[in-house]
Amino acid sequence: MFKKLLSPRAVYLSLIAAFLCCMATNTHAQITLYSRTVLTGQTYAPMVGGTVINTNAGLSAGSMSTNADDGAVLVNLPFTFPYDNNNFTQATFCTNGWVGLGNQLTVSAANGRIQGNLFTGTVPNNTLAAWFGDMSANFPGPAGVGSMRHGLTAPGEYTFEWRNATGSGFGSTAVNLINFMIKIYGQGSATPGRIEMLYGTQAGALTTGRAIGIEDAVGGPNRFINALNGSFTLTTTATAWPGNGNGYRFDPPPPCVGTPTAGTVNAPANVCPGANFNLALSGHSVGPGILYQWQSRTLPGGTFANIPAATTAAITTNTTVPREYRCVVTCFNSAQTVNTAPVSIGINSFYVCYCKTGLGGSTAASIDSVIISGTTLRNGSPGTAPGFYTQYQPVGSLTTSLQAGGLYTLTVKYGSAAAGSLWIDANQNNVFEASEWTRINTNATTGEVVFQVPPTALSGLTGMRIRSSAPTASNGAANACSNIASGEIEDYVINITPAPVNDIKLQALLSPLNGVELCPYKNIPARIVVYNNGSAPQTNFTVTVNLTGPVPATNSFVYSNVLAPFRTDTLWFTSYVLQIPGMYRVQAHTALSGDVNIFNDSSTVNTFTLNGSANPPIVRKDSVCFGEEAVLRVLPDGYKHNWYMTSVYGTKVFTGDTLRIPNLQRDTFFYVCSEPATNNTGSLTTTTAAGNGCGGGAMFNIVPNVNMRVDSFAALFAATGNQTVNVYYRLGSFAGNETNASAWTLLGTANITVGSTTVPTVFTVNTPLNVTVGNTYGIYVNYNASYTNGNTTFSNTDMIIQTGTGLCGQFTGTNASRMFNGTVYYSIGPKICESPLEPIGAYAGPAPVVNLGKDIKACEGQNIILDAGHFGASYRWNTVEFTQTINVKDAPGTYWVEVDKYCIASDTVTVELDPLPKTSGISYQRVGNAYIFTAAGLQFADKVLWNFGDGTTSTAVTPQHTYATGGIYKVLLILTNKCGSDTTELLIPLGINNIASQNDKVLLYPNPANSSITLEYEEMPANADIIVVNMLGAVVLQQKATNAAKQVIDISSLPAGNYILKLQSDKMVANKPFTVSR
Repeated sequence: MFKKLLSPRAVYLSLIAAFLCCMATNTHAQITLYSRTVLTGQTYAPMVGGTVINTNAGLSAGSMSTNADDGAVLVNLPFTFPYDNNNFTQATFCTNGWVGLGNQLTVSAANGRIQGNLFTGTVPNNTLAAWFGDMSANFPGPAGVGSMRHGLTAPGEYTFEWRNATGSGFGSTAVNLINFMIKIYGQGSATPGRIEMLYGTQAGALTTGRAIGIEDAVGGPNRFINALNGSFTLTTTATAWPGNGNGYRFDPPPPCVGTPTAGTVNAPANVCPGANFNLALSGHSVGPGILYQWQSRTLPGGTFANIPAATTAAITTNTTVPREYRCVVTCFNSAQTVNTAPVSIGINSFYVCYCKTGLGGSTAASIDSVIISGTTLRNGSPGTAPGFYTQYQPVGSLTTSLQAGGLYTLTVKYGSAAAGSLWIDANQNNVFEASEWTRINTNATTGEVVFQVPPTALSGLTGMRIRSSAPTASNGAANACSNIASGEIEDYVINITPAPVNDIKLQALLSPLNGVELCPYKNIPARIVVYNNGSAPQTNFTVTVNLTGPVPATNSFVYSNVLAPFRTDTLWFTSYVLQIPGMYRVQAHTALSGDVNIFNDSSTVNTFTLNGSANPPIVRKDSVCFGEEAVLRVLPDGYKHNWYMTSVYGTKVFTGDTLRIPNLQRDTFFYVCSEPATNNTGSLTTTTAAGNGCGGGAMFNIVPNVNMRVDSFAALFAATGNQTVNVYYRLGSFAGNETNASAWTLLGTANITVGSTTVPTVFTVNTPLNVTVGNTYGIYVNYNASYTNGNTTFSNTDMIIQTGTGLCGQFTGTNASRMFNGTVYYSIGPKICESPLEPIGAYAGPAPVVNLGKDIKACEGQNIILDAGHFGASYRWNTVEFTQTINVKDAPGTYWVEVDKYCIASDTVTVELDPLPKTSGISYQRVGNAYIFTAAGLQFADKVLWNFGDGTTSTAVTPQHTYATGGIYKVLLILTNKCGSDTTELLIPLGINNIASQNDKVLLYPNPANSSITLEYEEMPANADIIVVNMLGAVVLQQKATNAAKQVIDISSLPAGNYILKLQSDKMVANKPFTVSR
């Protein structure tokens, strides 16, 4: 066989090609190793032949704007072009004066025209820029004369030419023209990898500021060569046309030979577990053909192994265990390899690995104490530490164990008003991340927060950071390692323990609050928070609240919902309505079957005082007709009287003894109570400077210097019209609880009309808030607020107001350092509360229409009922009667009545009577057995009927009748008219011989008589007739005798004169004359 011998040059070129092929997937040689040559005195020769692009259609579809201004064409190279240790077979030829190696058609027009992108990491990259800027290839039409051309111009030489491109701006032109080209040299040339930029003629106006140079695949400082000055960092652009026949040349460095130099490994002695660190060579060989491979092994005694993708002179890596590192340096061309001396890297203690330096700080806003309730961590450290940073060792009261998923209360005291933050490194990666942050407070001398250890926290030792700052400083989630010019940092080592499976915790007894004074007859809510402190969902556990004191009570129920792991639920029990004053204690408990921790099943014991109350008021209701004024009254009793719309006190609508309601149209009810007059009232105003605001309101603290009652507020609103205000409170600072709605109790709601945005509007909500010395009370006024930036403490002798935080939503959208604009009104007085509420009503209705009917004409003896109607009203008759109906039987006359139902109305009626027939008695004249009968005093009779007792009758007015035989006859006189009849009877004894006269045995005395006379007869027959006749024979008195021997007869109605008293029966008769004398 015949073998062709290769020349030395061919061997060299083949080695270069093989080296480049191998290096394409290994590493980037530094672009800065390319040499730069400034070319002068060259002959600029336009291309002959090649591919001509002079229309938009000649550009690649979708490239930039696909036009002469911003467009490109993808060119397939006839050879492999080596560039920066990569091989390219395509190039992107752009109208804006650059060639990008590889397919860069995705570069946008905006990026493809910005010359400064040659010097940054912004695309295009792998850029060869001869006149990079916002220009145009100046295609013909409408006025252009230019073109883009590309093609082989010599073996291994490929040219990209901009012929008669636009020299000024980026429009079409026939006069402002420039000519330039880029040449690249590949296989088949004497200098593979060479790049030349050559410049031809320039005519007319010229836009300068173009970028010239080359850039690698990444871009940025030390990733480009500026052709104008050879700098790797300066971004200088052209100030003039380079000149016809001038240019620039860039050649890659020559390949390595012989044994390379390994150099020295620069590395840290110790690193933090899992934290990235840098390994870098110094004094080592560089250039084409030099390969790097980093290796590591565990200590002690491990075997070195390659680190994947660690093939550059400097790498970034990490480890969690001690390791030894070295770098294997190889010259590919000579196949010679050398190892660096190994370096050992140890592992720091985890708490050394947190950011510690460059954090700032000052003596202001120092951390003076840190306490986690219910744990061993209780650290008092007044003032600031040197450098404003302290790392506490895990001993004694400087450390504690916290359960994954557990809830804990952290209290931090500061040397002055401060903002506080907490981080727990839950994933133990030695970084305090934003997701591991909890806000302690925004502006207070004491911060308190209930925080949760993440349920996913890894077990074992980890770090906890407490950071303070001035209230106005940025001390949020992302500021664990920021440089803050105030406050200090304290780092603690804590131990995270795993969560149990079954554990229900009584997290908090929110109400009744501890140490408060409350009033009887008002709702006292019972509210608790339970927490599933375990990893399993829980249900069907018992929750109980026990109240002890003058009126003990126990409320209990079974929790039937499902409480997810590491979640809270706020439970409301039936409110207490207590009446007996005294000291009360309340405590809540949970009971879960299988609970592994009984020590967190009970709350703390809250103690509260129930004060006495004033005497109930005496009220006077009113009723009026529609549209009239109602007047409701409370009898003066020395108390202030408060009026409410509901039976649970609610919103106070009026204070006073007399409430007038004009134009009443419907029944309206109020509830009134008595309140003792206070000894002293006061108020404290913050500011009305406004300047900012948001729809969620403001939070602030009240610190009372004396026991007092907060009665009402005034606030500066951001808008006028109808507004709703909610006021919440909590025992303890608002700080740290800005977004924790469950930590607050609603004091009340007010619906008010706001008339001004420059003057605060006063409002009252529900019951007053009793506050006591020694406590801080968080207040949240939720309203459409105007407030002021900053934090100021306001005070008088009675109280302190600590501002504050603004909010843009209810318990959301917090803005630190915002001052509530308004006033707190309070009273200081006897510990006597409002009395029970008494209902009082104003009743409205239509005016009563009273109708007694038409005038009445009736008969004597009839019942005549007058009815005023309107059941339930009040009545007054002219007869001094007060009933709805009266009976005016036998009482003719005029009657009127007043009816009071809502208002007073009256009516009158006249009653007339038709009498019954009347007679004063029967008189007669006897002649033997013949009698002439007369009806004495006869009146009003239409008919007369006599019945003589012997079977005969007569209708004559004065009949004469003769009896046939002797005996006793009952004579009846029956008188009738339209109203009825009247019957009078008289016994007639006939036959004297058969009837004994008893005149001598009958005594009648005194005689003369005045008002009475006594009839005495020992043998007085029962039912005998006693008849008195006057001298005319008319019967003027008639009655029946009893069987008593003495009969007293009333004669007071008889006028003075002479009379005959007749006593007669069927056995006897007696006539006794007597005189009535006055």
